[in-house]
Amino acid sequence: MTPEESVHYKLETAAGALAWKSMLPRGRGVIYLNDTDSPAPFRVAMFHQLECLDVVREEILKRRDDPGVPASGRANFCLNYLRQSILCHADSHLEMVRSEYGGRAVLPYTVRTDCVDWEAVWREAERNYDAHSKESRRG
Repeated sequence: MTPEESVHYKLETAAGALAWKSMLPRGRGVIYLNDTDSPAPFRVAMFHQLECLDVVREEILKRRDDPGVPASGRANFCLNYLRQSILCHADSHLEMVRSEYGGRAVLPYTVRTDCVDWEAVWREAERNYDAHSKESRRG
């Protein structure tokens, strides 16, 4: 896959906010492992990371509207969590750099990237949520 610009996921639009919310499956990416008598909940990291990006997006908008608003504890947690996730995965793909307006800009859209099938992760999270919901209603 070659990453590309998107008309979706805009910072300031209602459609962008909905697009960010739509990145999470039912149950917000919480899955249940059924290998015990009482299934334990776990969260798929990818969905936690996506939700944290949305938290940071919302925080940027709050700051724009009122710069005096202190950062929320949740936003601070998310920023640090995303930092640690990026460092942990240490993506070493090379991205082209070009000069623009006297500064330097990175062009991440020029390099093909091998991606995990995130849609398969999404489908499995939804399947797990549905199965757990059905089981919870029985019990």
